[in-house]
Amino acid sequence: MDDTPYVIVVHGTWNPPQEGKRRWYQVNEADPDNFCTRLNERLAELGFGRPVGRSLDKRTIEFAWTGANNHDARMEAARRLHALIKDIADQDASARIHLIAHSHGGNVALKAIQEYLDLHCELAERAYDDWRFEIDEDWWSLFIGPHDPNIRWDQVEPFFSERAVRPDGTTETTASRFIADWLADPRINRLGRVVFLGTPFYWKRWPKRGAIERFLRRFLSVALNTTVLGTLFYLSLVIFWLIGYPQRFLSGEPSRIALDVTSWSWTAWVMFAAAILPVAWWATPRRPRDANLYFDEERLSRVIHADTAAPASGPIDALIVEAGVLDEALLALSSEPLVYGALVPRLKDLLQGRKDWDLPKPPAGMQDIKDRLALRELRYLAVLAVRRTLAWICTPILRPARAALEAYLISTIVKLVSAAACGMRPLDFSEGRLEVRSTPNIRFLREHRWNAAQLLLSRHPAASKPSAAADSTIVRYGFLWDERVMAEKLDKNEIWPHIVEFLPHMRRRYANDMLSWSEHVAVLKAISVTVVERLREFAGAVELAHSQYYTNPEVIDEIARFLATGRSEFSDRA
Repeated sequence: MDDTPYVIVVHGTWNPPQEGKRRWYQVNEADPDNFCTRLNERLAELGFGRPVGRSLDKRTIEFAWTGANNHDARMEAARRLHALIKDIADQDASARIHLIAHSHGGNVALKAIQEYLDLHCELAERAYDDWRFEIDEDWWSLFIGPHDPNIRWDQVEPFFSERAVRPDGTTETTASRFIADWLADPRINRLGRVVFLGTPFYWKRWPKRGAIERFLRRFLSVALNTTVLGTLFYLSLVIFWLIGYPQRFLSGEPSRIALDVTSWSWTAWVMFAAAILPVAWWATPRRPRDANLYFDEERLSRVIHADTAAPASGPIDALIVEAGVLDEALLALSSEPLVYGALVPRLKDLLQGRKDWDLPKPPAGMQDIKDRLALRELRYLAVLAVRRTLAWICTPILRPARAALEAYLISTIVKLVSAAACGMRPLDFSEGRLEVRSTPNIRFLREHRWNAAQLLLSRHPAASKPSAAADSTIVRYGFLWDERVMAEKLDKNEIWPHIVEFLPHMRRRYANDMLSWSEHVAVLKAISVTVVERLREFAGAVELAHSQYYTNPEVIDEIARFLATGRSEFSDRA
């Protein structure tokens, strides 16, 4: 049976549907420039039909969400998108569901994909437990009850007949192999290809601590847990004593249970420690694992890595179209450089005060009143002398307090700015760090990456304006691929010199990162220069919009080619 393609377009942040108006992610046949209309025409030319906005059960398949820039809104949208995917697959057995996601819509789609794969993992586990005795003659499996009515033998039989070859030469259908084959089978997994357009992918990174710090934290945690558990254990003894021996308690007779811990023998203490310490050690928090916020590989990792026969990459082809720091990811990537390069120097000036003896300029209108200016300057010098004397005397006391206050304020500002930029809570930045990347780096996706920055800039309307000949968009952003231009831009950049001061601190923060430190420095340089250039756009000097992805004809052609053939002309296979 031939597949029936469906294409669901997921919009990004701040782009919700409007009543009475068709948006770019909704088919509008009356508008020839509409993204969905143009994509349908291109797909039809490639023999793929018109899958965008296809009808199913007398309704048009479209998806929209609030577009709010916060984590909860994206998670709720992912649950709704997963329900839509499941509904299409249940109603149309021939459906092949492809996704196109723009900006944070990519994170919505990524989470929906994970929920869909999780659902099929559960189905595969039930199918394996229900039917394996048909092949392996595991008669104990007969006691698990009747088969799941939604899982038929003709569905699972091919996975048992194609057995994995073990290193010792024998064959066996292991559970992990069964689940991996189940997820990779296109007859069962109805997901097709996925296209991400300028999506900022979020990874939560937890700091790696030194051996001494880990020991101290573990020791303190075990001591605290032991104290809490010991107190609860002792209180339980008291309660048991009060309930079990009320008459002895009222008459004042001694208890058979020694409530005075000072009278305990060493054997009692050994028994107490044997009961409490293992629980206290087990309850000690470990370092959390790093994870993508919208695709948790923990459940699927055993499918990918459980045996050597499992696939190295997943069953879903994904085209990642990105423009580096020009994407919306810049909003999140630039939060820390902006804080360290622009806000922190002002904060230091505020906390440390003026260190020079220069006289302030007189207020406007007082330049001609010589006597008043002279008295004002003498008064200022006297006050400044007193302040400097007191500061010199109190420096040993004030410097540590000022350093602690400065560190606290910087940390708080970084959390607040990063949380606002990423659409997360400040609490999410308390210990770990949120790493923003333009590619998902998920092993369950076969990634085809295309950096379209140069194409989007060269095709931008600003580059074709006559007045933009000397300062065109493509020239202004040439530093992204020309190191000589980057060096020239950094010499004139106002943010980079301040960031250099904090590079050692940032290196410690980025120690547990996917990129090397040299790659991080290159990214920080690009962000510092890009932020300054983007400020000109915000002021109206240049019109570089995030919508270039769904308005550029070459991008639309490449999306259509990838959906129809699974190949990309411009991408580098990951």
